[in-house]
Amino acid sequence: MGVRRRRPIGEMLTEEELWRRLDAALQGVAGRIDEERLKRLVGEPLRKVARRVSENPLGVVFVKVADKVLNTGRACSLWPLQFGLACCAIEMMATGAARWDLERFGMFFRSTPRQADAMIVAGTVTMKMAPVLERLYHQMPEPRYVVALGNCAVSGGRFYADAYSVVKGVDRIVPVDIYIPGCPPRPESLVWGLLRLHDVIRGESIADPPVVEGRRPKEHFYKRLRGCEGQASEADGHE
Repeated sequence: MGVRRRRPIGEMLTEEELWRRLDAALQGVAGRIDEERLKRLVGEPLRKVARRVSENPLGVVFVKVADKVLNTGRACSLWPLQFGLACCAIEMMATGAARWDLERFGMFFRSTPRQADAMIVAGTVTMKMAPVLERLYHQMPEPRYVVALGNCAVSGGRFYADAYSVVKGVDRIVPVDIYIPGCPPRPESLVWGLLRLHDVIRGESIADPPVVEGRRPKEHFYKRLRGCEGQASEADGHE
């Protein structure tokens, strides 16, 4: 007895019937679609389209779905640039080894900045190394993130007061997203910091203004959306 193959819906219905059912399901939205405008939208960058349609309710739904798909893909396929400078690099290597296994989070280290979207600065940054770090940072494509691993990368560590050749924190060179203190921090701390970086990535939106030179925009789509929802709830409470 053979298995009956189910035909696709496109073969079961004509184009007019399919369009009519779509229009009925979307409550008349399909009938108001301008085909010429739709063709123009297809050729535009997704971020530009999202910023324009994020003001209407249907556009908010589109932005939320697109953000969930894109941010989940970016967070679960993070490729850090290996930038070990001192003893904290040993902890970073241990985190990538078999016991803690960063690849279970979709992360594996890259040796070129052009294929990396995060930089883990592990160790002491000297004045001589600072221009190299900045150059590698600017060679990374946007969106890019920086994790400062260990006290020396966070604030200069034990060399803060007495060493003239040590940078007093990597955030004086490039913007830092996640700080992981410790001397040295254990691999569990690095895993925790990278999971917090996942939260940062998942909180971004394609409707946000673009990131310029690593500086995050102050205006966020979800912050504005929560503000509008809060004002609406307050208005309902007063009524």
